Amino acid sequence: MQRRIELAAGNYTWRLFFADAQVTAREGMYFGAGWYTWTDCLDPRSGYYYHHTSALDPDNPAWETVNASVDWKLYYSGTYGWGSYLDPHFAPLNAEEEAPDVPVNPTPQAEPLGR
Repeated sequence: MQRRIELAAGNYTWRLFFADAQVTAREGMYFGAGWYTWTDCLDPRSGYYYHHTSALDPDNPAWETVNASVDWKLYYSGTYGWGSYLDPHFAPLNAEEEAPDVPVNPTPQAEPLGR
């Protein structure tokens, strides 16, 4: 999956999620104001294992691309959501700009490996 986003300058927490599990890739990371290409990839491995990568590539050539990844193990077959999101550490200008909540299933279905 890939999309273009415009970020306001500020600190963000970047999280990756799969099923109902999530991990923090970067806590309070500063991003400069501008346009970014945001890429998320879920790569199935053997059995119920998946490798999840996410990248934020700024249009500004002076800034580096930032990457994050995690390995997941799924315990039950089914249909699940996955991806990543940014949580800004500053007040939105109005209620319409607030980040949406990530749905959480109360029954654990996946977990990051090595945690």
